[in-house]
Parts: sequence; C-alpha cells; structure tokens
Amino acid sequence: PLQPPEVPLPPLDEQLRPQCGDAQVVMDFMASNIPHNNLGGLGPNNNISFVSTNPFMRTGISPEGMYYEGLGIDTYIDESGTRVQQPFDLYVKNSSIYVPKNPEQNGKRSGLGDFGIINANQNQKVTVEYILVEPATGNRYAPKNGFAIWFLDIDTGIDGILQESFEVCNVLGYQTSLELFNVTSSLRIEDLPAAGCFRIEATADNAAAPNPESASDIFVRLGDMDPFVRTNVLPHALSFSYLAGTSSFEVTLEVGAARTTQPTGRNFLFTAMTLADIESSGFCDDIS
Repeated sequence: PLQPPEVPLPPLDEQLRPQCGDAQVVMDFMASNIPHNNLGGLGPNNNISFVSTNPFMRTGISPEGMYYEGLGIDTYIDESGTRVQQPFDLYVKNSSIYVPKNPEQNGKRSGLGDFGIINANQNQKVTVEYILVEPATGNRYAPKNGFAIWFLDIDTGIDGILQESFEVCNVLGYQTSLELFNVTSSLRIEDLPAAGCFRIEATADNAAAPNPESASDIFVRLGDMDPFVRTNVLPHALSFSYLAGTSSFEVTLEVGAARTTQPTGRNFLFTAMTLADIESSGFCDDIS
C-alpha cells in the first residue's frame, strides 16, 4: 500500500478539514485543462505529442491516464517565513484492468464542470491512482499541507442495482453530510481491518434526480444551500482527508450488476475545494 512520509501533524480538527487556515491546498477542476485523456488506453484523447514532451510523462509513467493541467495550488510558509504558492497538476491512471461503458465521458463533463469524471461499466471494479505532479520538474509533488478529495453523486440505480462503492486506504479520515452539516448521509461506511482503510457503499436510489450541476453547490453554509441540493446532492457526498506529504493515493471504484446484459455504466464524480469554495462554505468558521 501507498504510505505517505512521516510529517509533523497539525491539530486533528485541522487535519480533518485541511482546507482551513492560512496554509492550504486548493484545486480548481473548472480552471484545469486535460491535454491527455486516455484512461485504460481507451481515449478519447491519446495525445502522443504531450506524452513525448511533458516532463512527468517522460519519466516512464504509463500513458494510460488522464492529466489535469493547472489544477492546484499548495500555499505554505517556507523556512524564511515567506508565503509560497506552489502549483501542481494531477495525473489519474488505472492500476488494474479498466472497463468503461463510455470512455468519452471521462475527464470533465463536456470538457467543462468543476469535477472530474471516471466512467465505469456495470459489474466492474477498477483501482485508480491519483498522483500530484510538480509541473516544472515532472516529479511527484508532496504537498506541505494536508488536503481533501470529494466524491459526489454516490448512489444506486432503481431497487439497488448498479450500486456504486469505494475502497480506500491510508486516509486520515472521512466526512459525510452528517459530520459536516448534521444532515443524514445515505452512505454505508465500513472500517476495514487495516488502519486508515474503509469501504463505502451507496444505499439509496437517487437515479431520478439529475446529476449535480456544480460541485460548488454543496460548498456553502447549510442555510444558504438550495433545498434540492440539500435533499438530493448533499447526502450522497463524501470527502477523504490525506496527510501533508501524500503525493499519491489509490481508490478502488466499483459498479454493481444491472438486470440487463446490455452495457450500462455509471460516472464517478470527484472534486476538491477552490479558494472561493473555502470562503463560502463556512467549514472553517470554528477554527481560529
């Protein structure tokens, strides 16, 4: 399993909400570009020129992945007391066999949207690795701060078919709508035997509701949240927190069986908080 290096830990409440404080990691999927989109080697954009010239891709990493360029900023205070803003990119690649329903949907919705997308076929499981990248050198980037990744729209089809589930390890913790807003979550979470490992399963059919329009819809104070979002989006959301120094992590995504043998797929939506999201969310109001 992937193990982040040992680093001094901030207080636990700040680690569980790493977006809070003067030092923080932010990611903006809306502003990012995807010059190479080839998860599993299935396209839709196998950019050979990018693979042959990008410093990270030239390290010998598998080209079967999605590269999010201009995604993140890690803000920290260096040894001299100077405030540094270090940009980083994100590469998402499959570590096991990947079988999608429609790889054209991978990347971002219609090339837009403030979340990333991984499409998966029914009755399939895939492990994907998320790698933070320092653009200038092509090295893996170990952020000076902890960070959180969110998954949205975690649900089932009608009568529990096409159930979405996750397995993760080496996470500091997780937050559902219950921990964040005291709103009942639809997710079932099981502690796995290894420390920091969890299995998350969808338990509710939300297929009749449209997919989230914007991840930022849930990054607001509860009193400001649209009633539809509170009822149909928030209970199906989850965030994982990772320690400072974590340059990569793996998530296993699984889609349950359908009633038909015809190809039927689901989209896994993932995102993170932008600076504007942090300011509007109120998540940090009780952290001085």
